[in-house]
Amino acid sequence: MKADACQEPLLLGFDRQLFAPLFQRPYVWKKDEQWIPFWNDVRRLAERLMACTNKKKAQEIKPHFLGAVVLDQYRVRVGKPDARSIIDGQQRLTTLLLLLVAFRDCLRSTEKYQGKYDRQARKLEKLLFNDDMVDEADRYKVLPTTIDRAPYKVIMDAGSGPLECPKCKGPIRVIALIEDPAVVRVILTRLGRWQPKTVERAPAVPLSAVSLA
Repeated sequence: MKADACQEPLLLGFDRQLFAPLFQRPYVWKKDEQWIPFWNDVRRLAERLMACTNKKKAQEIKPHFLGAVVLDQYRVRVGKPDARSIIDGQQRLTTLLLLLVAFRDCLRSTEKYQGKYDRQARKLEKLLFNDDMVDEADRYKVLPTTIDRAPYKVIMDAGSGPLECPKCKGPIRVIALIEDPAVVRVILTRLGRWQPKTVERAPAVPLSAVSLA
C-alpha cells in the first residue's frame, strides 16, 4: 500500500478510470446531510481565493481536504486506460465530478458568458473525460457503482443547453424527480405506459421423464 497526499488535478489529470466495484453501495449522499456542507466548504474556499490580491497570497491558502481515497490497481488489456477500483471514496469522487461538470456547464453558458471562459471549460474537460478512447465507456474518469452509471452518464454528457420538448421543441424544466418505484409504477399505469417485465419460465418436465435413483 502506498499513501500519498495529492490534489484532484494529479488524481484526475491522466488518462485513467476510477470505477466503483460491484460490492460498493450505490450513491447515497443527501442534499442536507452531505451536499450543502460540501458546497459551503467549496464556496468559502472560492471566496477566500477571489479575495486574494496576488498569486502569492492565493498559494498560502490551504486547499479543501476531500478525505482519504483508497484505490486498488486493476489489470487491463492493451488499448484500455489505466484503471483503479475505488475501495473507499466513491461518494466523494462522484460528488466532486458532478460539481466539476456543473461548473463546466456554467462556464459554457452562452447567455451569461458568451464563450468568455471556453479555455477554462476545456481544462475542466481534462478532469472529466479521457481523450481518444476507442470504447465509449472508457471516456469517463470516474464511474460510480453499476446501478448509478446510467443517470451519471446522462448528467456528464448533458451539457449546458436547456431541456427541449421532443414534440414541440419548446423549453421544458424539471419540476420534481421521483425515485420511489411504487409511485413511478402508479403514474405509468395511469398513463398506460406501464409494461411489467415478464419472467420466462422453463418448460415443465413430464413426470415420466424424471428418473428417480
